[in-house]
Amino acid sequence: MTSDREITLQLDYPQNLILAVVQNSDLIPPKKFTDDICAGIRYVISTLGYREQDILRMRFEERKSRSEIGEFFGIGQERVRQIENKTLRSLRVSTRWNYMKLGIDGYMRWVKERAYGEGYKTGYDQGYKDGYSDGQNGVEQPSISEELLNHPIDSLGLSVRAYNCLLRADCKRVGDAVRLSQDQIQRIRNLGAKTANEIACAIRDLGIPNTSWSTYIL
Repeated sequence: MTSDREITLQLDYPQNLILAVVQNSDLIPPKKFTDDICAGIRYVISTLGYREQDILRMRFEERKSRSEIGEFFGIGQERVRQIENKTLRSLRVSTRWNYMKLGIDGYMRWVKERAYGEGYKTGYDQGYKDGYSDGQNGVEQPSISEELLNHPIDSLGLSVRAYNCLLRADCKRVGDAVRLSQDQIQRIRNLGAKTANEIACAIRDLGIPNTSWSTYIL
């Protein structure tokens, strides 16, 4: 059986760099590093610019001084310190930190469970009121709660690839994705059939039928 310590040592990113990311925090003690959390940390670090990744690697893996790093990049050591501190702070931004704290699958489960709970509480009440009102006025098509449409696309529980495809289409809210036309969907870069199906199914599972994504459900 693989121990947590052994999992940490098997990381693609060096152990020292991973520990540096979570230094001075008790949210992710090393003994709690699971495969999924390690994957989340690797993903978050990969979202940094190449220079930021290199500076973290040189500082915490190679143990180089800021002066040595500055000489390599042709900048002063004070500038290195600023970049280093800013990068470590950026890793603690809400979404990134949740990936590191919960892992990729863990974060997606948390987002989905939270959205489900919020949707049940607010969406059910609002949906009942809208449905009753529409019924009284002879409207047969069910309405979609604005609360649901305003949820961030994180609530769809998508893979990183699908999530990035929606970001390329400037979709930050569920409503943004729902309102895309067939033509806009087809123009999304790197959107394959499998990814389109994933997004379409996620939107359907939120209880939003008959969108332009519906044709992509396999």
